[in-house]
Amino acid sequence: MTMSSGIGSRKRAMVVGFDGSDGARKALDWAVAEAKVHAQQLVIVYSVGPHVATTAYGWHPAVEFGDARLTDEARAAVEPVVAEINRTTPELDVTTRFPQSEPAQAMMEVSAELGAESMVVGSSGLSAIPRVILGSTAADLVRMADRPIIVVRGHTDDRHTASNVLVGIDGTATSGQILAYAFRYAAAHSIRLLAIHGLPGQLLDPMIPRMESSPDSAEQAAAEVLGANLDEWRARFPDVSADLEIVETTPARALLERSSQAGLVVVGSRQRGALHRTFLGSVSHAMVYHADCSVAVIPLSQMEDS
Repeated sequence: MTMSSGIGSRKRAMVVGFDGSDGARKALDWAVAEAKVHAQQLVIVYSVGPHVATTAYGWHPAVEFGDARLTDEARAAVEPVVAEINRTTPELDVTTRFPQSEPAQAMMEVSAELGAESMVVGSSGLSAIPRVILGSTAADLVRMADRPIIVVRGHTDDRHTASNVLVGIDGTATSGQILAYAFRYAAAHSIRLLAIHGLPGQLLDPMIPRMESSPDSAEQAAAEVLGANLDEWRARFPDVSADLEIVETTPARALLERSSQAGLVVVGSRQRGALHRTFLGSVSHAMVYHADCSVAVIPLSQMEDS
């Protein structure tokens, strides 16, 4: 399909942010592959924001929102990318948007307008330091997103050799929301699902007295609850091989240690009002900053069990 700036009939959409950076190109590659698998419309969002320039007086906007040069430059950057997608994946429905707003805001607005199923963004943009500083757009989206946000990390080719999808669960009612996404991904890619649960923190602290049987009791109780959670989703996705691993370490560490062999890590992020816009949960934070593969963050308060 040729590039267009509008959307025709409403259909399932995946929104991906693009700014021409290496991180954005990896995110676009990931999104193209996923949109093809799920027969989704791919919407490329290139934020037409003000450029900045350095002078003796510091940084200042070189051009403002609404300057036609920005849109022309954005189109020039996106046109060859869309042409390549049309050549290699002609069956994919690709459209483009050039909102005149900051990148994270632009993606949120387009996603809300289209009712997009998910958003995809690179872990770093034009000015971020890879693997150390999370790109500002990715960080903003993970904090504010009202739908699944995938932060593309590592090498996009890793999915072809990955042996599993990792999912962090805690046994609460919201675990089903995370498992739903993880099982769908595993089914679509014919890979194993590995659910990770960390034992309660007090059982891991050597300074806290405990009975010898308490770790085993906690593990047994967790296995019963989480096993029941998994059985429900195994029944819905009988072709997916799903295993549970209960670890005597923190969930973040367990997921990070296994992320190099995964195609995707799926974690939840509980929305806590204004505070959530500033702080991420410890597991989500660790994954989007340090995982060796891409990370899907599911905003739990906005999703329904399915």
